[in-house]
Amino acid sequence: MKKCLIAALFLTSLFLCSCSENILGPDPANTPESNFEILASDFQNVYPFFEKKGINWDSLTYVYRKEVNSKTTEKELYGVISNLISNLKDGHVRLDSPLGQFHYEEYFRYSHNFPDFSMIQANYLKDTKASLKFVYGRLNDQIGYIYIPVFESNQNEEGFKQIDNVLKTLKDMKAIVIDIRDNYGGELENAKTVASRFIGSRNLYVYSRWKISSKKGDFSDFSPEYIEPAGESVFRKPVVILSNRRCYSSAEHFIFAMKTSSNVTVIGDTTGGVMGIPVYRELPNGWKYMLPRSMQYDKNKVCYEGKGIPPDITVSNSDNSMRDLILEKAIDFLTRKISL
Repeated sequence: MKKCLIAALFLTSLFLCSCSENILGPDPANTPESNFEILASDFQNVYPFFEKKGINWDSLTYVYRKEVNSKTTEKELYGVISNLISNLKDGHVRLDSPLGQFHYEEYFRYSHNFPDFSMIQANYLKDTKASLKFVYGRLNDQIGYIYIPVFESNQNEEGFKQIDNVLKTLKDMKAIVIDIRDNYGGELENAKTVASRFIGSRNLYVYSRWKISSKKGDFSDFSPEYIEPAGESVFRKPVVILSNRRCYSSAEHFIFAMKTSSNVTVIGDTTGGVMGIPVYRELPNGWKYMLPRSMQYDKNKVCYEGKGIPPDITVSNSDNSMRDLILEKAIDFLTRKISL
């Protein structure tokens, strides 16, 4: 009986392995042609911005596919794929390989509009303190300042919840400047954690749509997402956010969330316009790549991808590195507002 049972289990395992191979298919071939076609097909099925950017992906794929054959070297393949995806001009598109990393760099050619932070600390800040994720202090006796360089964090880290301690320190301030210039993003939940301390009620702040097939214009319905108050206390006095062209991704979602509150004003420059939620993939040769899989819209269903979110008040810094005209405008704006 025992031998029959073992034999039956063995035959069952063989059957399941056979079925698994038939259902899932064999592993894709690790050839130059296969690696190129897998990536190109994935973008065709997932990437949501072809129509918005006026890009014919089929035509691009056809052109670059002719440069790939069985004798294509890894260096050549890296060059072909990099050239292909460079046409998307998207900060959430990236290729990682042992030969290097490709990502769109044109964003870094915009006017910076952010002086060295040490200058801000030396010339404008008083009683400066720092935590894991924030640098904060006072600009004067009435206006506080919080600098958030990034919304990135390690797994299970709760550093962004320290915003509660920051706001305890600044509780007597009549207004606050939140500086997110050069914040390239990070985890969306961290941005929402901070924004939730400045929101008075549950608000719809963004819509998402996903591409559901390779067909042109085939998207999911608009999916609303909400931000709501959280934390030990909520700061409901006037707030100014400082932005520049190097604010991307979850930093832009932070602006969307904060702008649901009437006491928030954005001063500075337009953001980078890189808001699609990215996913990560791996090719048969071990190379990894990233691409966005969703389109984000503000509460009015306006998509700022590729354009950026404009500020309420546009200010540019001069070449004088000893002054921050954007910050000075924020101080002047808030001083006038709290004196009303």
